[in-house]
Amino acid sequence: MNKKQLTEADIRTKFITPALDRDKRGKWDLMTQLREEFAFTHGRVVVRGKTVRRGEVKKVDYLLYYKPNLPMAVIEAKDNRHSIGTGCSSLTAGHIRGVGVKHRHLDMLRGLELALPPLPEQRRIVAKVDQLMALVDQLEAQLVDSRAKAAALLEAVVAELSAA
Repeated sequence: MNKKQLTEADIRTKFITPALDRDKRGKWDLMTQLREEFAFTHGRVVVRGKTVRRGEVKKVDYLLYYKPNLPMAVIEAKDNRHSIGTGCSSLTAGHIRGVGVKHRHLDMLRGLELALPPLPEQRRIVAKVDQLMALVDQLEAQLVDSRAKAAALLEAVVAELSAA
């Protein structure tokens, strides 16, 4: 298979989605943690005289959720004929006004290509994030348990005081 001939949709179907799918050794539950072709804006409202229309709908290829209603990451797929940064500026166009650094304007950053760490380093980072997310889940479970015990203790104290 010549990957240069694959479309963006082919890349998503054959490589990205299977890599994310928990049932296929990925880390994400496709039913609850992943949205594909997700529209994050319905388009800018354009008013001209008495006519009103919406501008272009902005979509991301994948939106990953840590938990329901808690988006965590965006994945933009590209076919093998485009560079990594292609299309990323369309995500931020009209949404980011500046970069928060004195004398640096967003236009200066739009043409930059992002350097990614080597694949082993990316895997190490993902493993560390997974480890930390597991810790967060564990701490949240402990918090729920502690709250339940506190409520039960309060109930027992109130019952003891009421009986006396």
